[in-house]
Amino acid sequence: MTTKNSIFSYNTSNAGVVDCNYCAPNISYSDFFGNTGINFFGSLVPAGLGVISSTNLNGDPCDVYYNIFLDPLFADPGNGNYNLTIGSPCVDAGDPGFPLDPDGTTIEIGAFYFPQTILLDPDNVDFGEREITFTYTDTVMIRNNGEEDAVIDTAYVNQTYFGFDQSIIGAVVPAGDSLAFWVSFSPEEITGYSDMMQVIIDGSMHNLILEGEGIEIIPLPVENLTVSIEGADAVLNWDAVTQSVQGNPITPDAYIIFYSDSTVYGYEHYQYLWYVTGDTTFTHIGVAQFAQSMFYFVEAYLGEIGILDEITAMDEPIGREEFLEILK
Repeated sequence: MTTKNSIFSYNTSNAGVVDCNYCAPNISYSDFFGNTGINFFGSLVPAGLGVISSTNLNGDPCDVYYNIFLDPLFADPGNGNYNLTIGSPCVDAGDPGFPLDPDGTTIEIGAFYFPQTILLDPDNVDFGEREITFTYTDTVMIRNNGEEDAVIDTAYVNQTYFGFDQSIIGAVVPAGDSLAFWVSFSPEEITGYSDMMQVIIDGSMHNLILEGEGIEIIPLPVENLTVSIEGADAVLNWDAVTQSVQGNPITPDAYIIFYSDSTVYGYEHYQYLWYVTGDTTFTHIGVAQFAQSMFYFVEAYLGEIGILDEITAMDEPIGREEFLEILK
């Protein structure tokens, strides 16, 4: 038995609704509510079926198979009208792998399509990988496909890492028109984030999924590194790094200098030489007396200076790969 997007409600059998004595049913994205007997009985009830353990894309409690156990809010079940009404948890709660409804939303649980006049476009904002300590924004549209103006009663998020344009509260979305507002993401740690924003419009809740991942700030590579020989010294100069790879403004805490007498094996075989702070120049004293040629590689660094002091105090050759491992 395979069942999806179905409502099992107000059944009066004392034995139960789904007999699992003869086969293990495959039931998902369905709603069970108001049944007299137990919903599932027998020796072959699949593990987790009927056990609340998660939430679906609407933010409602569900089992591992995305089945919910809430009042479907039929229009008039006593007279055979099983259309869904505003606020029904079955709206947009069907299998997202099915074709979308005519209004572009996820299919409903139940036999009848529920046309939605108010839509959030998109209803899922994924900010992707974003460097920590900065704030990023995206735009969401509230579309009113109805024939009457709609009022945004309130809106809220649950985590401080996400935000939104507070001015939308109390705003009117004219019939046949739309309203744009921003949402924001401010990651503070290197981890994943998710939240469900609720927007209440004319008393009806609309959910907006917010996701993002905080990642390490990575400076852009150093550019225009030059080396000039002054007597026995090699003098290095380079341009200041002012941005990260994602274009965020940064000021490096230091610049780390690596060196090698050969470029055959690549940068990973360079040795740590020194670091400088607050400057974009370094003098390798007396090196021309001891080496016919020398190659340099400079990296911008964001982090604690203390760890650089500890590495420098080791007073032993440290390859770039080992150096970077220590920093981790």
